[in-house]
Amino acid sequence: MSSVERMSAEEAQQPAADLAACVSDFDELFFEGPEKLLEIWFVDPDDPDPPDKKDSKKALGLRAIPLEIVKEMLDLVHCTILHKTANVHFDAYVLSESSLFVYPNKIILKTCGTTTLLRAVPFILEMAKEHCGFTVIGDVFYSRKNFFYDFKQKEPHGSFQDEVDFLDKIFDGSAYILGKKNADHWYLYLTDKGEFHDNSAKYTASPLPRLRSGFKKSVVPDFTLEVLMTELDRDVMKQFYKTKSFISVEHVTKSSGIESLIPGAIIDAHMFDPCGYSMNGLLDDGYCTIHITPQPKYSYVSFETNIHCDYPELLGRVLKVFRPHNFTITLFAGNLAHDKVTEILISLFTCDGLKNYVRRTKIRYEFENNYELAYGHYESAFKPPEFEKKRMISASSPLPCSPPISIPGQASSSASGPPSPGFSPPLPLPSPPFIASEEGPSIGPPSPKRMKLEHLSEVSPAPS
Repeated sequence: MSSVERMSAEEAQQPAADLAACVSDFDELFFEGPEKLLEIWFVDPDDPDPPDKKDSKKALGLRAIPLEIVKEMLDLVHCTILHKTANVHFDAYVLSESSLFVYPNKIILKTCGTTTLLRAVPFILEMAKEHCGFTVIGDVFYSRKNFFYDFKQKEPHGSFQDEVDFLDKIFDGSAYILGKKNADHWYLYLTDKGEFHDNSAKYTASPLPRLRSGFKKSVVPDFTLEVLMTELDRDVMKQFYKTKSFISVEHVTKSSGIESLIPGAIIDAHMFDPCGYSMNGLLDDGYCTIHITPQPKYSYVSFETNIHCDYPELLGRVLKVFRPHNFTITLFAGNLAHDKVTEILISLFTCDGLKNYVRRTKIRYEFENNYELAYGHYESAFKPPEFEKKRMISASSPLPCSPPISIPGQASSSASGPPSPGFSPPLPLPSPPFIASEEGPSIGPPSPKRMKLEHLSEVSPAPS
């Protein structure tokens, strides 16, 4: 190889090397907490809701899939089963990287770290068809928060566009980015046109055929609430280390306040060594799940539930237990009247638990598959010094070594060029309920009908 060719090869590798070198605060305890979340619903053409109780195989549905097949699916994701808990409604698995929930007609897979969740999608479709006879796919949802370090992810998760390209080879869906691209944001891909996909043919690298009519979807109201938290209170996070004073995971679950978040839930929890915590909670046909990465520089906690409850009260309890300085709320509501969804959102986004936070973004969507989505991003009005300066590093950063954004009264860390513009958060002033302050840009296929963004106090009076 000539010297010119050698230089070209070295230059081709330089951007990645520069990016790694720029992560000055990277340490051996780094873990990518933000999860990838997949939910796939299957439809029984004969009786979509509930499963036929006279047929035991249909009643179990996806739960009848042998454990060895489930493990084979998780091998594709690069995670393993730690615990399993079940009730009459569904099976819940605590994984080495987050959680898996298996219902008779839907599967919910949530994985963190550098797992390769989407690689399991074709396998899931095949096992649902072969072991359960599910030849019709209903709704599909895939979502995640932005990562701390995109460049550490494995294919096809290197970027959201890569993920969209992968999913578009299987489904006819739409993709969205909610929030500010230069701050915390949330990605979503879903089959939002209210149609079905034909799972009868063997999966190939092309979109599955769509089925426009002749099948029924569930009409039971469906909710999913997520609270994705970063910049966590360090005293709170100390509870999730296995120190010499560690007693048991049950003790941590109780003393931290997690046990009281969903009263009556059956809890299956796990403490990781040297730090980290995961739990699944089961309450009738609903679940809740919490995953904690306590490392100070990359602290992250996710709370998720599909349990129907008093969401404002629950949100207040979650924020009180974990005390985040930065968090995102998402609420999916399906098969519910628009006015009822509006009522729920007004109560959620004006609850007392949010009074010490400043809203940065709020968005609402209405999709053609009879689901609505609300998104909100919040920050503390006054953050501790350790959280006032934050960088986001990604493989797509055009200038990976550019100076970080400065904060008021502090010069840029770069010796060259003027300081970056400062950002000073406003004081927490009362805000009207649920004003959509930003339209999330979309990529991929054309967006479905976008609901008019409205001031919800015009629909229903704001609480006093």
